[in-house]
Amino acid sequence: MKTLTSLLILMVIGLSNLSAQDLILSDSLSAEEIKLVGVWKVNLPEQKSKLDAESKTKVNQLDSKGQEGFWNATESRVYALDGERNFVMTWVSEGSHNEVIGKWKLEAKTGILKLFGEHELFEYQVEFKEKSQIWIPITKSKEGLNVLYIKGLGL
Repeated sequence: MKTLTSLLILMVIGLSNLSAQDLILSDSLSAEEIKLVGVWKVNLPEQKSKLDAESKTKVNQLDSKGQEGFWNATESRVYALDGERNFVMTWVSEGSHNEVIGKWKLEAKTGILKLFGEHELFEYQVEFKEKSQIWIPITKSKEGLNVLYIKGLGL
């Protein structure tokens, strides 16, 4: 699994062909957008510690195998956003590799990140931290986690 995720990340980074200097000098990306460019992974310890009561109850109702699968799928979640506004979201669930590929856009006035997937739109209110971000879904889903605590890969 780690090899597949690493390979996917290298492919995405290779597609962008942008150095950090190019991004800084780019007038097509705002300062906030530049903060989004990179490879982001769910910060599992923080995710678990800040789990809301409703989600905690749902997870605790699963048997031990179900809980393990849920947390493994959560931990495997990776988001790669490049300077050309392409993104890949990837995760492993029940032994299957899943991915969504598309375009991203950050609404400057609202701070809302829109991920336009092939068949679905994901919208998050983004809070920028020093080495991490918090992505709060605009529309809460019925499954999974409704707030994502993510960190830059390697941080």
